[in-house]
Amino acid sequence: MPIIRPIPKQLLIHSIVYEEYLGQGNFGESWGDPETIDCVRFEPKTAIRMDANGEEIETQGIIFMDTVNTPNCKPLKVKSKVTFNGIEMRVHACHPYYGFNQVHHYEVEVV
Repeated sequence: MPIIRPIPKQLLIHSIVYEEYLGQGNFGESWGDPETIDCVRFEPKTAIRMDANGEEIETQGIIFMDTVNTPNCKPLKVKSKVTFNGIEMRVHACHPYYGFNQVHHYEVEVV
């Protein structure tokens, strides 16, 4: 069976700070402790999408995380905070992309 190679480390040149969305608490929304995830790639990409309520959402970019070359690689939870270069964004969607029968990488849309 052919092997799909991981995203090369020389392309995964960015780092993000991730704060997982924990839900609605007594005092409003709450997030977990900040966690730095290295060896990711942030690509600015502006796109307008419709959410489930029919409202327009403008995405700011896509974060690529490789399951082999990104330490702490995991699916990022919707509504979580992501900070890149001092800009705080929220996770809109996290899509897994498969290489045959296992996840090859994740593409995370941020708004």
